[in-house]
Amino acid sequence: MEKKTIKISLLIFAAILLSSSIDLILSYNYYINYPQRFLEFEGNIEFVNYLRNGAIPVNNIIKILISLPLILFILSWFDIIKKFINSNEYFMMFLENIGRFTAMLISLLFCVLYLFSGFTWYDSSFFSINIILSFIEILINTFVGFVMFILFVISFYILVSEIKIKSYT
Repeated sequence: MEKKTIKISLLIFAAILLSSSIDLILSYNYYINYPQRFLEFEGNIEFVNYLRNGAIPVNNIIKILISLPLILFILSWFDIIKKFINSNEYFMMFLENIGRFTAMLISLLFCVLYLFSGFTWYDSSFFSINIILSFIEILINTFVGFVMFILFVISFYILVSEIKIKSYT
């Protein structure tokens, strides 16, 4: 695994932690000011259960903790794939670069999603932030599928190019 990949993964993980902490602070601040409204409209059921009953939000904690190994795995997979791509295969190198940058973009979109979801409680404008957040969620889902497709295509191409089929005639 390249040191650059580890540094990028740690930076993205730190950004996700920071943005989720800001979301938590903004949401909790709104809960303190308007507890009944917050409990009725908050979509994070585990967080609501934590505020009502003191139940630890295990799934939310696991999602945050698993994000670093997942980011490391995907980016290191692109590192491994890059070693098997010949330097004259420009299209495969182009796909690998797009896949790598899209994987990083997904993480950054999660950061934006976390940051703005905390601000939705304070939004009273005509154009709601929820519309932007739903668009970002659609982008994240699309990009995840795109990255998985790129990983599959490049892995399949490398597998097919490495297997030498001999015909016995």
